[in-house]
Amino acid sequence: MRPAAKITFVGRCGFGTPIAKSSHHHSPSTVSPERAPVLGGSVSVSGLSEPAAALAARANDRIVLSGCSGGGKSSLLAELARRRHSVFSEAGRDVVREQTLIGGQGTPWTDLALFVELTVSRAVGDALESTALPGPSFFDRSVIDQLSGLEAKGLPVPAHIRSAVDEVRYNKTVFLVPPWPEIFTNDAERRHGFAEAEKAYHHLLCTYERFGYDPLILPKTSVTDRADRLLASLS
Repeated sequence: MRPAAKITFVGRCGFGTPIAKSSHHHSPSTVSPERAPVLGGSVSVSGLSEPAAALAARANDRIVLSGCSGGGKSSLLAELARRRHSVFSEAGRDVVREQTLIGGQGTPWTDLALFVELTVSRAVGDALESTALPGPSFFDRSVIDQLSGLEAKGLPVPAHIRSAVDEVRYNKTVFLVPPWPEIFTNDAERRHGFAEAEKAYHHLLCTYERFGYDPLILPKTSVTDRADRLLASLS
């Protein structure tokens, strides 16, 4: 018999004491008033433009899967797609693939600022597209990942990217894959090493919490087990 499914809740930017929670029920943690608005319940859309209203109304249906690079996100998203869930691929990888194909400058190792612009625009477009889909949609990273990446490198964050983080909200629960050196590999779109990926992961934990999200850390288990636990925690 498989042990009871558990996902780890991490508070205080991921450096506090982990609290094991059953994946069959998740009680949102308390968020301090100074943080970004918390999702959940009804959302007022009065006075908003049509795209903004659509984004606000479906915020809880946008589920983010983020975490450490090379930690198994893509495999998990593929499993969710196999189970006929709506899935959006990682915007950053899509941009790198396209820019490489056309010989463009919008890659993180050529022009990081341009890469972030293209990636954030793609992520916003994906969020808008998801509003026309029934049920929840799963996203491989979000606009917050791009903001966190700029901050982690000590670079300024443009006002319109901060605006994107405010406009494109997601379900309050964000699923993160932890650093997993045994499966980490490099490829044409992932040129950084594991140490850099791990450092970015810890900064990402803080960034998601800062914007009012609850990070839940998926265990290092099989793809099917991870998918089972993730879906059970949402039911």
